[in-house]
Amino acid sequence: MGIESQIIELEKSLFQSDIRSSISELRSRLAPEFREIASTGEIVDLQDVLERLPKENGWEAKAQDFEFSRLSEDICMLVYKSFHRASGNCKGKNSLRCSIWKRYGDVWKMVFHQGTSIE
Repeated sequence: MGIESQIIELEKSLFQSDIRSSISELRSRLAPEFREIASTGEIVDLQDVLERLPKENGWEAKAQDFEFSRLSEDICMLVYKSFHRASGNCKGKNSLRCSIWKRYGDVWKMVFHQGTSIE
């Protein structure tokens, strides 16, 4: 599997409830220095994510229109559109998302993520 396919699959795995509910699975995909700019503008770190995601129920998302960029030998960026909805929210949201992935030896981990709501 090429790096682009690997990064897309890692990104999509973070939409799966079994991954989102597992602290060990999240740690295997998110770097210790992970930061996210949430749609609220709040900056969250790995500990915030490890406390929040496993408690979410009924969250679902679909992604499309992936654009992959290699920023260096060990850093990649993925930009894409997603539709997601939380439990009880019938409407859902469209977002433009950006993730930066860094290679640690043979393992890729996300170091940054931002999702911006779009129409």
